[in-house]
Amino acid sequence: MSDPTLSITISRTLVAGSPAPLALSGHDSAATLWVVRFRPPAKIRRNEYAEQGSPFHGSELTGSSLDHGLLGFHFTVNGAASETALQAAVDEMETALAQPWYDVTTQISGAPPQVWEADPGSCEIAGEGEREYLDLANLNTVYAVTIPVYPIPGSA
Repeated sequence: MSDPTLSITISRTLVAGSPAPLALSGHDSAATLWVVRFRPPAKIRRNEYAEQGSPFHGSELTGSSLDHGLLGFHFTVNGAASETALQAAVDEMETALAQPWYDVTTQISGAPPQVWEADPGSCEIAGEGEREYLDLANLNTVYAVTIPVYPIPGSA
């Protein structure tokens, strides 16, 4: 059995200058952005109910559909030579996540890629939101990203 692989790509077509997609890896030691934890999107349902009237007691379910899910991952910046370089990489992530809409592609261990359409996401320091001295000294702070997503029709 081979080691698992994981890649996450965030399109940046709405970022000034349309830079190449932001690429993260859970297996490539040469990558700048390393994924250290991954949570596939949960499927969140939107339920619709009939208005309550005199013949009904309680709620009557009339429909249900899949709504947004939340894709989450933690990442760290690999090989940052300084705090300035670390902050620049995190700024790049935050700029990508601030787009009004964009695509996120995930691929695990050679399975077909999954493409998600995303709304603006968030990035924060993982855990309790603090940077410990060792994180500061070694430039290995872990950041948590949460992105509201929904499947693009026709994708895996």
